[in-house]
Amino acid sequence: MVLKAPIRPPVSRGKQAARRGFEVALHGMPDLRADIQRWRGAGDTLFIELTFRATIGGHAIAWNNVDRITFSGGIAVERVAFFDPTIVRRAFFRNFAAFRQLRRMRTAGREGR
Repeated sequence: MVLKAPIRPPVSRGKQAARRGFEVALHGMPDLRADIQRWRGAGDTLFIELTFRATIGGHAIAWNNVDRITFSGGIAVERVAFFDPTIVRRAFFRNFAAFRQLRRMRTAGREGR
C-alpha cells in the first residue's frame, strides 16, 4: 500500500508506515475523527469524501479531504489524500499549547523510525 498526501512524509509505503502515520497523528491530535460525507466507486477506484475534526491548541478545527483508493486484485494498493494542509498548519502555530502538540507529534514520528 502506498499513501500519498500533502504532509510529511509525502509518501508512505506499506501497512506499517501507514499505521505509524495514523499513530503519530493521533498522538498529536488524540480527538481526531473523520466523518464520511459521501463515497463513490467505479472499477478499481474508490473515492471517499471526509471531514476531519480535531482540537489543536484548545480550538476545534475541521478540514475537508478526498481519498482516492486504487485496488488491484481486491487489495488496496494506493491511497492518495487530497486536502489543503494550510488549515492544520496554521492551527499548530496559533498559540503555545498548539505548538506543544506539534512538537509531541514530531517527537513521536522520530521515535517510530
